[in-house]
Formats: sequence, structure tokens, C-alpha cells
Amino acid sequence: MKKSLLIALLCLSAFFTSQAQHFTNGLGIALIHDETKYSKDNPYIALAYTPGFTFKENSKYSFSINAPVRIGYAQYYYTQTYGSVTVSDDWKSYLFQVPLMFNFNYGAGSSQKARGRIGFFGGAGIAAQYRTYDEVYIDTYNSVHIIKNSSEFSTNVAINAGIRFAIGRSYRRRNLELGTALLVGVTGETHDLFNYHVLFNF
Repeated sequence: MKKSLLIALLCLSAFFTSQAQHFTNGLGIALIHDETKYSKDNPYIALAYTPGFTFKENSKYSFSINAPVRIGYAQYYYTQTYGSVTVSDDWKSYLFQVPLMFNFNYGAGSSQKARGRIGFFGGAGIAAQYRTYDEVYIDTYNSVHIIKNSSEFSTNVAINAGIRFAIGRSYRRRNLELGTALLVGVTGETHDLFNYHVLFNF
């Protein structure tokens, strides 16, 4: 079932690519937050790159396929010393996300034909995610020294939405995007992740 859904989405993407009217790029930063032990208080700081293409364009709206790639890093460090006793916990994690989103776009940023200075978008799709974890825990009082290394591949369903503001004289091509996304785990890590991003689209 999952393979059939993925194949169907890839076929749809290939079809829409053949109908593409122009390609887009977005570059910026993102914060990625979930409810796991450490990252709930220490969100991932991520580089954000979103390539895509639009189709069915007119002066007001368009549809698009986008792949908002995120490469993130998070860290937690705690240390406490009581005389000759030291307790420390050093946790690090890397994250790589590749969603495939089908979006409806309106107003600014929807296409090169759009005349508005403000626009919005919203859509849904699927995502693949890979995370690595490294942790070193030391408790000299109890003579504990633990080193943990793990990784996890996950698939998710995703929704996203945001607002765009046209920039400069060539405003039909360039805009500032503020957006958010929710990824719900299906396989692998099944908890929810919240993404917040700022992009410059060109």
C-alpha cells in the first residue's frame, strides 16, 4: 500500500513536471521542533532549500510541486559538579528531511504573472526523514560512562501553509516567505514534528 502510494505520487510528479510553467527556488533557515526527550527544548536549527515548479498559472493563483529540503542540527549539554563528583550529559543530533508537497498558491509568489504584493500558500504531501543521535553521559559518583549512537529513518505525511511578501521592483519573481509545516510520523519515529521557516524565493 505504501509503495503503491509512493509510486502514484512519483508518477503524478512526473506528469506535473511535464506541465511546468516555471521553476522556483527558495533559500533560508528553519526551526524544527518535536516532543522527544531533548529536542523539545532544543529545536533543530536547519538550512532550508525549497526547489519547485508551478503549473496552471494565471494572474491570481497557481499550483505547484515543492521539495522543501531541511538539514538541521540540535544539541543539548548539561554539566554539574559537586566537589569531586561530576555529572554531565552531551547530546547531539543531525536531521535530514525531504518532503514532496502539492501546494495551492495565491497572490504574491504564486507565479511570474501574479500582480499582488501579498500572497499565501497551503498544501499537503509526504516526507522522508533521517536522523542520527550521539550521546555521552558521565556520572563519576556512580562510575557511569555511557556512549550512545543511533539513527532512524522515518516516513511522514505532511501539511504546510504560509504567507509571502513581494520584494523589490522585480516583485513577480522575488518574495519573502514565512511558513510552517506539520509532519506526522507513519513509519520509524512516529511522533509529530513542527517546522517553521523563513525563505527568500527567487
